[in-house]
Amino acid sequence: MLLGNISLKSPGVVLIAVLVGGIISAVGIYRLSWESQLIDYFKDNSEVRKGIVYIDERFGGTTSMDIILNFQPYEAPDLAEEDDFFVETADDYPERYWYTADKISTLRKLHAFLESRPEVGKIISLATFEEQAREFNDGQGLDTLQLAAVVGVLSEQVRDEFLLPYASPSQGQLRVNLRIRETGPAFSRADLITETEAFLIEEMGFAPEEVIVTGLNVLFN
Repeated sequence: MLLGNISLKSPGVVLIAVLVGGIISAVGIYRLSWESQLIDYFKDNSEVRKGIVYIDERFGGTTSMDIILNFQPYEAPDLAEEDDFFVETADDYPERYWYTADKISTLRKLHAFLESRPEVGKIISLATFEEQAREFNDGQGLDTLQLAAVVGVLSEQVRDEFLLPYASPSQGQLRVNLRIRETGPAFSRADLITETEAFLIEEMGFAPEEVIVTGLNVLFN
């Protein structure tokens, strides 16, 4: 009733109020952004904010993103059952021959691209494992035979813990896990995703269906 009387008696005031409200709303909408960092949701003295800072500094990033690269799956050689040589020298992990120097080189190129971005922190993939193995090869990169030899001497438990999370010969997939710093300079999650996909497709020659970008960063975006 009160608002109705004001509208009838002072239409000019109502019009001005609507215009002012519209201007304020327009300014507010213009300042809205989908590109917000997780840490921006918490006050400076918040325990959650302190925790995010700690994780960023100690563990190389808070939120994660996974990149799945698809290759030809491993196919077991077709060996004749009567071939005594192959029967006597059976390999308990023949999939080790799927790990090649070319795949490691591909991963290293992707690592270099990701490391060039300030928002990206720690990166883990099969290339990380190969980097550690170089310490036993005078710092030189491992060729395909050396990779197969190293993987072949690993126990099943070690393979399950350090290789299988980042490589699946049976599916032909390699996984790169990266962590994103939430305490660094502001960045665009959408740009990180699209530019990573573009680099893999346009610069590295992957087909669009051979690249999958997923993880918490994609969910946030």
